[in-house]
Amino acid sequence: MKTTSRAAYYEGYASAFQEIAARLGISTELVYAGSQLMTLLPKESETWDDIVIVRYSSLADLVAIIDSPDYASQAEPHRVASIAS
Repeated sequence: MKTTSRAAYYEGYASAFQEIAARLGISTELVYAGSQLMTLLPKESETWDDIVIVRYSSLADLVAIIDSPDYASQAEPHRVASIAS
């Protein structure tokens, strides 16, 4: 069975990302996940299936997650799979 882009993101990437954040003691707040309602700079050639907005206490928290060795091995492969055409 082929994994969909949405499944790769929501079940793979988002799950792994949240686990890494929890291990690092970083809290996140999901602000919105769902359909793109509008854009600030609309381009017909750029459309998104879904968008996700997450709030962090600081940019340093996001950087700590992305710089974590676990991110490259546990989350990044799912992120890449979710944006593959």
